[in-house]
Amino acid sequence: MPSSLQKTRKQIAKKRNGEVNALHAKSRDSFRLHKAAIRDQRLEKLAAARGKKEQPILDRVAFFHEELAKKDNQPLDVEAVQSLIQKFIHQYDEEYDSVKKARRSGRPPSTKEDMLKLKIKALEAEYEKGFVLPDVTSAESAKLLENWKGEWAYLSTLSWVKVSSTGQMRAAELPSKDAEVGGKMTQCGCGYCGAGCEAYICDVERIARYAVEDKWGLGFEKFGSS
Repeated sequence: MPSSLQKTRKQIAKKRNGEVNALHAKSRDSFRLHKAAIRDQRLEKLAAARGKKEQPILDRVAFFHEELAKKDNQPLDVEAVQSLIQKFIHQYDEEYDSVKKARRSGRPPSTKEDMLKLKIKALEAEYEKGFVLPDVTSAESAKLLENWKGEWAYLSTLSWVKVSSTGQMRAAELPSKDAEVGGKMTQCGCGYCGAGCEAYICDVERIARYAVEDKWGLGFEKFGSS
């Protein structure tokens, strides 16, 4: 789709017989071009932010979509679902162990190590209360997930459930991309949170922010350093 800037340039070029680069800095057409460029930048930022919010949920759905396909897209019982939840939670264990072993003796944990540890801890805490995922326990819901092609909009057609570590299952809703804190909407943007994260600006992101600002004085140079 053409950007606002492209369309505006085309309109001005048509009006000026192809002359766009010789505009006076304070002319009306220059102002139109500047305004269109600002609008494009704003839309790009909004799209990037939206993608960042959606990605953890999409990653979670993709995991269960792939696992269900390995089982011929047949509905699963709760015990099988619990096994997949455990697999999802502990998919980061190997990376965490590797980062931990690579740390030199006497050095504090890296930002990445802390984030992975908190990631696993947050997922385990969610599972204890109720892990959010697309329902795969009925033929109808399994078929809906099978037909998913990666689109965000399609997720609202899926049935959602929460499955706890004790095996209790109850109906749920598509996880929100935002979390409400004291009446104020605040989005966690760490990129490590699970879709069910209800930690507002979660501990994972808080560690990242402390690392960026080096509030602990540990010498972290940037988010995600190791």
